[in-house]
Amino acid sequence: MTRKNLELNDISALDFTTQCARIADAYSNDTSSVDGGIFAYLAKRLIAAEVQPGGPYSNESGKPTILLNATIGRLFLLMGHPLPSVDAYLGANVSHLTKADREALIHYQTTRSAMLRKEQSKSQQHMSYRCAAKTLSTLDEPIKTQALQFLARIEKADTTREIAAISEFTARALADVRISAAKLRMLGEANVHSWIAYSIYDHILDEEADTALLPAANICMRIALTQYKQALPARHPMQALVTQYFDKVDATSAWEVASCRAIVADETITIDTLPDYQRYEMLAWRSCIHILGPLIVASFTPSLSSKDLGNLTSGLRHYLIARQLGDDIHDWREDLTAGRISAVVALLLARQNLPEHSVQRLEVLTPAIQKDFLNIGAVKISELILEHARQALAELTEAGCDSSSELIGLVRRLERMANESIRHQQRFTNFQSEYTVAEST
Repeated sequence: MTRKNLELNDISALDFTTQCARIADAYSNDTSSVDGGIFAYLAKRLIAAEVQPGGPYSNESGKPTILLNATIGRLFLLMGHPLPSVDAYLGANVSHLTKADREALIHYQTTRSAMLRKEQSKSQQHMSYRCAAKTLSTLDEPIKTQALQFLARIEKADTTREIAAISEFTARALADVRISAAKLRMLGEANVHSWIAYSIYDHILDEEADTALLPAANICMRIALTQYKQALPARHPMQALVTQYFDKVDATSAWEVASCRAIVADETITIDTLPDYQRYEMLAWRSCIHILGPLIVASFTPSLSSKDLGNLTSGLRHYLIARQLGDDIHDWREDLTAGRISAVVALLLARQNLPEHSVQRLEVLTPAIQKDFLNIGAVKISELILEHARQALAELTEAGCDSSSELIGLVRRLERMANESIRHQQRFTNFQSEYTVAEST
């Protein structure tokens, strides 16, 4: 049976409070089930109903009510955008409540509590970060402070805990893993150190950080290399793979500097030959150290055949590609104006059919790409992410990974985000159509 989205016709005859309740209920069940035309309508109604920017909001009689604001507040909490002004209004008006007011407040407070619990669970420090902090605290200044600052930034950004725990996720995804808890902790800490180094190198290469941070990056990378090798027996065949992956990261960084930079000067950008990302394999090599832990875990799995290991490696590489494309899609504008030709920027530039070795004015080129991005480009890139995420899922499943495991969950998260991006683009198109019609009437 085909699922029916909530459309504007379904709520147009209802009062504003009931409309918001219907939208919130539908959104809580399925974020993709609310039609784009509703968001266009809601945006206009909210602007018209504002007592002040960000709320509280007034009903058709021109008065703010607990019922309406609790309902609007709940909807925005569900969308991940809490409204502090609405929260303050609800907290200051708790007397003389009707039964409907109390029920709406309960819904709001339940949703708010769930959001807070989710945030608190994210803030619980993983053992990998505690171990990394202990190791870094033994370093000399200023390297100690520099590395610890980047550690804090990475930990805050690691909302899925994949940096700290991807090796654990793999151990739980595969059957018959025979690796000790101590080695898993070592692999987790090694990955954290590699990400500190990776982040510092990235900032330096993008000219967002001073080269004074280079010693801190180098030391963190050496710690990571040492710990990855220590997790394996001295003569284990994977020792060579560890060295190869670290070398590949350096080689890919050198290739990026040489091949993925454009000259930006006087508000212009010179478009030379676009970089060849080799069917996006370069994106996998760029952060291949991230999957060393999982591959080492797999080496402690006697029942894993060479074919299974091949599938696991391939699946993880497709995951890295999808992950990097997902990061780059959000940064394309900043990358373009800085002359960084990421895989996404290269794809968007190719869609413009610009002549090689041409000089383009950014004030003309950027809006042209933006228009294409909103109409077609974003969907094309999201479909590319989806393609690699689905390939990753197929390969990891073939390797024997538990479909309910956190490792598979990381890939499914990218799949959901790509699908949501495509649906968001469809909503945007509907929004434009609805808003244009409304403006013309």
